[in-house]
Amino acid sequence: MKLNKKFNKNNEKIDDMKEYSEDDSLSVDLNINRPVYNYAKFRHKYKSANFVGFSILLFMQNMLIKNCSPGKNCLKKNLINRFPAWKWIRNYNFKEWFLADLLAGITVGIMHIPESMGYALLVNIPPIYGLYSSFFPALIYWIFGTSRQISIGTLAIVALMVGTSLSQLEGKYAPPEGFNKTLYEYNLANNISQNIDASNFLSLDRDQAKVLIVMATTFWVGIIQIVMFFFQLGFLTSYLSEPLVNGFLAGSAIHVLTSQLKSVLGITTKGFSGAFKIPKTYIDIFSNLSRAHLATVLISLICLTILMVIKIHINERYSKKMTVPFPTELLIVIFGTIISHFAKFSETFDVKVIGPIQAGIPSPQIPPLFIIKDMMLEAFLIAIVSFAINFSLCDLFSKMHRYKINTTQELFAYGAIALVLGFIAPLFQALPQACLASIIIASLKNLLLKIFELNFYWKINKLEFMQFLVTFVSVVIFDVEIGLGVGVVFYIISHLVRSSQPYATILGNINGTELYKDTKLYKDAHEIENIKIVRVQSDLHATNSARFRKSIYELTEAKPQEYIAVKNRILEKRKSKLEQDESKEFKICLPKFLIRSRQKKNKVFEKNINVYVLKCKISADDPENENSKQDALDENYMTEYEMFEHQAERQNADTESQMGDKTNKNINFSDNEDNFDENSEIPVPDFNFLIIDCSPINFIDSVGVKTINQLVSDYNEIGVTVFLADCNDAFTDRFKSMTIATCDGKEYLDDRIIYPTIHDAVTHAQNICKRI
Repeated sequence: MKLNKKFNKNNEKIDDMKEYSEDDSLSVDLNINRPVYNYAKFRHKYKSANFVGFSILLFMQNMLIKNCSPGKNCLKKNLINRFPAWKWIRNYNFKEWFLADLLAGITVGIMHIPESMGYALLVNIPPIYGLYSSFFPALIYWIFGTSRQISIGTLAIVALMVGTSLSQLEGKYAPPEGFNKTLYEYNLANNISQNIDASNFLSLDRDQAKVLIVMATTFWVGIIQIVMFFFQLGFLTSYLSEPLVNGFLAGSAIHVLTSQLKSVLGITTKGFSGAFKIPKTYIDIFSNLSRAHLATVLISLICLTILMVIKIHINERYSKKMTVPFPTELLIVIFGTIISHFAKFSETFDVKVIGPIQAGIPSPQIPPLFIIKDMMLEAFLIAIVSFAINFSLCDLFSKMHRYKINTTQELFAYGAIALVLGFIAPLFQALPQACLASIIIASLKNLLLKIFELNFYWKINKLEFMQFLVTFVSVVIFDVEIGLGVGVVFYIISHLVRSSQPYATILGNINGTELYKDTKLYKDAHEIENIKIVRVQSDLHATNSARFRKSIYELTEAKPQEYIAVKNRILEKRKSKLEQDESKEFKICLPKFLIRSRQKKNKVFEKNINVYVLKCKISADDPENENSKQDALDENYMTEYEMFEHQAERQNADTESQMGDKTNKNINFSDNEDNFDENSEIPVPDFNFLIIDCSPINFIDSVGVKTINQLVSDYNEIGVTVFLADCNDAFTDRFKSMTIATCDGKEYLDDRIIYPTIHDAVTHAQNICKRI
């Protein structure tokens, strides 16, 4: 059977059911003959071990020794796990794989060069450091990483976040724009007063100071990821849902695009940071648009046109036929550099170029670790985001090529890369910055297209639509870090709201089967007489226990508190009526010691309570009055409340003796006393059994246990028996734990009302009805 999903004009999903084709493998009948079980009977026949659920102590223990249990091979096993390259090197097929891997490595390396230089400008540091950030990670990752296809390098989003962190700290730790190092040193040597306090500067060279800030950020990102690896905290990325991540990436792409517009237009803009950075930047760009540099704009347009045409109409269209994609970015860099050098763009047209680039690899240097106090939050967010983005790619390739990756080992690999980068091309100095800006903008195509996924999420799930939209808008309007925080908080809140407002329904039986389905969805699902079967599709805990209880009340159309309140009001009316009649059939004639004895027996300890003696007028010789005689004898000694309770029960005897006659229709549960008098019947629900399908409840806390216990007690008080069906072992174990933990000896678990399936509970309930 094929299911074709369509949407009508109102974006409402329509299931177009095509003709069903018979599956011969399903041509078999189910014939099972077994007794009905409840939990007590099942446990008696089938013994089970003690359930072991989640334990915080075991969780902590597993985090520390998950990869290596203590033993003689512990060190060897741990070393092998930390260096996955050792495993695949031994099994590497040199003849079949080497040439293909070499070609792939050259292709990826070619792509890294222009992108890494462009992303360095995005961070606002010299381009050579972009090359470093592409060269060293690849060397480190193949040793520690578990993915066989991914190449670790620069990422636009991570570069943006590092650049944002730098912009917040450079005012404190780096000299301002236009700072004259030579003049400052001269004034300092001659004791000449200056307006600038350089005591906090990491270096008097502005570029060097910014590099030191980025080094410190990178180093602490590595430390955080190593700590996350040690404590097995890779699961934290699960709080970054797909709509949230896509909204974050699309919003961050807007930031990246905005940051490159000044290089594309050849204008100078103010540096903004914090909330509303994007609106302020665009206001500044439009106010300076008349000053756009014509030569720079032409270079940008030419580069963007070439990049987009080749990327879309060649690389993407013929991707399956091409062995490697056309290296457009590298050609832009090479030809842009050559043309700019010989045409002297910088001198003739005043086009901004990259400028001098340091040759070779710098010597290692200890980063300024003390500035962690100013960047802790930023470093933590960068650690989470960089891991989440890279790991999503690893996961994609591992599923595509059918092999397993290690989440925590990936954390270790990324942390090691960041630590090395925390301690550490001259031919491209004539390259126009507009070329690199164009390369960055062209690389954003796929990220910017994610904005159109809003339409997809709107059709699938409105809550996921809101997760995407809230994260996207927050990132664009406020800032990258703030927007990500808002997105995570919104995701958690929406998850809590969704769990506190679960879907609830009445289940009905499909005739001739033991299947019970939603009566709203299945026309062939019919309710069973005298039995209500309800399902609330969620876990049961403190945040949704009230909603769970309310859903049960709404589905059954019977709120026990209302029935009990009406019953009490009717009894009070009857009491008042009897007191007004001043009947002589009742008189207080018992001594005080008998009154106390009667109070003790009935657990009534109020002071000055009346105990009545009823004169029995039933003839002992009349056999037809045997039952009435017994009732009268039972009433011989009654407390005042007992007497009126008993009178009420006798008045409703006909109703309660026939369970099928119960009804809650047309009952006015208002507080108006005029709606009831002493002759009113005490209302009871129109069903005798309530079966709660507990199969969706994977987790229940102590509040949930109390909620179930209270529901059972309340419905029992109005004459409805509650059964719990399809309860898992974690569910029943929590009830046992509550019983053991309480000091008052209260039993939270009655295993006679718990059933392994709904059908067991229904069959038992129907059998009870037949016996009445």
